[in-house]
Amino acid sequence: MEVTNGNVQHKVPKGIYEISAENGVSITAGSAVTSADIILTASNRVKLVNKGDKVETTTGNTEKRIMGNTEEFFDGTKLTCMRGATTQLTMARNVSVFFGEAFTYKISRSCLFNLGDAQSVTVGNNLNIVRGHDVKQVIGESIKCVLGPDFKSADSSQTILKTSSFKYVPDEDLKVVGRDSKICKTSVSVTEKAVRQGKLSTAQHELVIQAAENMSRTGKKEVIQKDQTIFL
Repeated sequence: MEVTNGNVQHKVPKGIYEISAENGVSITAGSAVTSADIILTASNRVKLVNKGDKVETTTGNTEKRIMGNTEEFFDGTKLTCMRGATTQLTMARNVSVFFGEAFTYKISRSCLFNLGDAQSVTVGNNLNIVRGHDVKQVIGESIKCVLGPDFKSADSSQTILKTSSFKYVPDEDLKVVGRDSKICKTSVSVTEKAVRQGKLSTAQHELVIQAAENMSRTGKKEVIQKDQTIFL
């Protein structure tokens, strides 16, 4: 059937309208110089069964609205290529589960803004390599708990604290340095036992106050130079 000019309507008031062809079905709307639409409307559902390859080509904008649940299942490899900007807005909970390896390669700038809580749980090894500057700013409290050895290696390290610093080591604290320099206004040290060994010790003070119940010094030679000595 061919209609050169006019409209054609097939209407089945009661029953099923079926189109079947052994070699294929082709529906074309419009031509190279005339644009036309294809509209499919179903009051219940649309079922599409494809037992072979599927090719979709869209040369214009695409709009998709789903007022319900969506389930997608892929049994194979999926490749997605974007040549423009992508924007995703999620106004609910987003859960992603991977039962395999996940690789992400980015050759661009990446920005992440989170206006809520963020939690990350890793059961396994975690490797983070940064080639460049690594800046971290925390406006609030920062708590880190390591239940195992903690190793840190750096060429140089600087720490600036505005208020106080507290360090608690119940066992042994070992420090090996080339030169140890410290400048402080007031130094208070409470030690139960102190053992010092060295080749040379030099101290310069304007005022020294020592108070002890028992004090002993041993050595081969002792040289003392004083202008005045007062015994009480």
